Amino acid sequence: MPYKKKRTELEENGYSVLANLYTNNEVDQILNCIENAEQNGTSFLKTKDLFAIRQLIKNVPELSTLLFHKKLTELLADLSKSEYFLTKAI
Repeated sequence: MPYKKKRTELEENGYSVLANLYTNNEVDQILNCIENAEQNGTSFLKTKDLFAIRQLIKNVPELSTLLFHKKLTELLADLSKSEYFLTKAI
């Protein structure tokens, strides 16, 4: 996939919005994976107004294959020659 325009936006603006990186089915799979994860310990924070998972991939390792699919890795490769890695998931 050519992401030249996105790379230019990223360089000029410091960000770029990319729609449809994941299909609706892939988003459903990601949500199901999170919902079905064993939510014990202090890594899962759940209140009336908040849901957060610390160390996301460590606590829900099944997400790794769902999140880091071919389109994402192609995007990262097209955007930069640097090696990227996940530091935070929001």
